[in-house]
Parts: sequence; structure tokens; C-alpha cells
Amino acid sequence: MVERIKSSKLALEILFGNIKDNFQDFYITVDKERVLLNNLVALKKYAKMMKRGEVCFREGSKGFLITYGIHDKSPRKYIKILFDDVNIAKKLLRSFLYEYGNKEFFIKVKRTNPLGRIAQSLGFIFLGGRGTEILLMRKAEKIFRYSNRDKDEDYDNPRQY
Repeated sequence: MVERIKSSKLALEILFGNIKDNFQDFYITVDKERVLLNNLVALKKYAKMMKRGEVCFREGSKGFLITYGIHDKSPRKYIKILFDDVNIAKKLLRSFLYEYGNKEFFIKVKRTNPLGRIAQSLGFIFLGGRGTEILLMRKAEKIFRYSNRDKDEDYDNPRQY
């Protein structure tokens, strides 16, 4: 089951989790430098950012999804996913987009990472590539939710006033 987690649990769960970052894509950028989220110091930096608005989802101990760029109102908000299985990554991304699909998000991954194909199947558009990485974007969508008021309306027989 996919669930949102708090920053206090994040550091320990990722650090002591048994998921390996095979593609070296699970990083954040701080002062124009990539910081891989594989040690306690980097995870504490990200935990501080979570207190200011960043989001993290998990699927048991098999996958994590984090955002980057929300806390500082950056023009590009990135999604980073660390996963064991491709199906876990798809489930995490689908759950995240269900809740936050009304915002524009970017994904930057290595060309060999299967997450690129998963993201494109869920509506991300290829923007370009640079060396071994590709950049994908998903535009913000208006989300229409079903309401009880719609259920009660009888459109075939309008009310007479």
C-alpha cells in the first residue's frame, strides 16, 4: 500500500532500507552540486526541506518517491523515485499523480533507467536529453472529482421552477 511518510522516519527508512540506487538518479541539487541521498548528512538536509513542503511516498520498504523544488518555489519541481521493482515505481508514480496531478513536475533520469518509459506511459513528455540523461515533463492538469451533487442531478428531467 502506498502511503505518505513524515520526515522523521524518512532518514532511517531510506538509509537502512535494502534498496540500491543502481542508476545514481536518487539525488537532490544543493548549490549547483548533486547530493546523492545515500548518507545520513544528505538525508538530514532533505528532511529539513520536507518540513518546508517537500513530499515523500513509500511502498513498504520496496520503493520511495520524493519531490524536490517545492520548498523553495523553484520553477521546476522534480520527482525522484528509488525502487526495487518496475511495478512498484509505477504504483508510486500513479498514486503521487493522483494526489498532485494539478502541478507541473519534471523527472530527470538516466537513459537506461526504466522509469523513463514508465513516466512516459503516465503522461510525461520527453523534453530533451543531455549526455546520458533525459528530461521528462508532465503539465499540470485540472482534476475533476466526482461529487455527490452530480449523482443526485437528473439531467434528463430538469427541475421546473
